[in-house]
Amino acid sequence: MSRSRGSLLCLLGLSLAAVPARAAIDSIAVDARSPVSPATLRGRTPSAPWNASNSVQVVFHYNLDSETTGYVAIFTGVPPNPSHTGLETVFEISEDGAGKGAKRFSVLCDGKSAEVEIKRIKVALMTKGPVGPVTLATKFLDVGYTFRCRVTNPTPSAPVK
Repeated sequence: MSRSRGSLLCLLGLSLAAVPARAAIDSIAVDARSPVSPATLRGRTPSAPWNASNSVQVVFHYNLDSETTGYVAIFTGVPPNPSHTGLETVFEISEDGAGKGAKRFSVLCDGKSAEVEIKRIKVALMTKGPVGPVTLATKFLDVGYTFRCRVTNPTPSAPVK
């Protein structure tokens, strides 16, 4: 092998070694919601089963690239939504790569609020870090869901005279 050719191969080997590794690409995308918004549903009591009359199903696809396990979370406690207790089913991811899934979210009927309007949700691809949850990818969606609940402690009315 000629000296210039050997130098060229050595230079090529060094330049390939200097290429940084591809950055991890984590992503989350929402494909559908059922029911579509705007919609009015019953809020959920702790003992009620999850169903189409008291919760919204979110269908999504994701790519988990930077970690080997993770989960998808849906947050309803984002502005401009009022203060409330949001509920959601669990969707865990047991291996990295691309995947699809669905989960439900609702509002807890705590007996205090007759109605909670959810105008925005956050769908997040997350993992468990050494000191707590780590968000890998996020998608915010503007929605229009009204959850209605029975109020168990109504304000007493004035006696009729």
